[in-house]
Amino acid sequence: MQFVPEERKKMAHPCRQIPLTPEGESVAHFYACGTEQELEAALRGWLKGKIAEMEARESKQAQIA
Repeated sequence: MQFVPEERKKMAHPCRQIPLTPEGESVAHFYACGTEQELEAALRGWLKGKIAEMEARESKQAQIA
């Protein structure tokens, strides 16, 4: 839920509302007007980005300690 925008947290399927692309396209967007391949590519890019953010944050914390 931490990735779901506040204004979308009360929707029926909030996890489908997480913006995956810089344009704000979400899983719900791809279900409505995209293809499975587009969804998978967007999700893959989003996951790689989040992992990179976490690794950078972890590395920075290790340097401080």
